Amino acid sequence: LKIDRTFISRLESIGELRKGQSIACIGFPILNKQEVQEILERGGVDFILLMSEEERLDFVNQRSGKELLNEIMDLTARVRSYEVVICIGSDERLKLIEGVLDGQVISIEIGTSPITEDKWVDPAELRQVLRSIKSAR
Repeated sequence: LKIDRTFISRLESIGELRKGQSIACIGFPILNKQEVQEILERGGVDFILLMSEEERLDFVNQRSGKELLNEIMDLTARVRSYEVVICIGSDERLKLIEGVLDGQVISIEIGTSPITEDKWVDPAELRQVLRSIKSAR
């Protein structure tokens, strides 16, 4: 094929990096959303869906019932394709999500339902969760 060996080697090394578990994270309502997003990105999380309370309300209120159901079903199907899902939310929401997802779910509880305001997520706890996932790879 006349392909440079160093190019092939780089492709192989990319494959080696990707050999770990695929990870998704969903969470709401998060006060320090940007900080959490950066930690997850640096930690190699593949799919990230974080919302503040305002964003969560907009997500629900800007859709008809049918549109909302379809979008939640699509998101659920997408998240189920990941081997590990980190869920950040209220106690009741976490129970619901754990019941819907097949794979390994790691829950970070940020309050008791119903939560009506943004909650701070402990960056150290999140980093520890990511470390534990990576050490299990």
